[in-house]
Amino acid sequence: LSTPPAFVLSQDQTLHCMSLMYLLCRVGP
Repeated sequence: LSTPPAFVLSQDQTLHCMSLMYLLCRVGP
């Protein structure tokens, strides 16, 4: 099963944003 690079990139970017928001939520008040 091969997935388009664009999809993989967008998914990775989404995961990165989610983890970033999670970190901000943890550090934030």
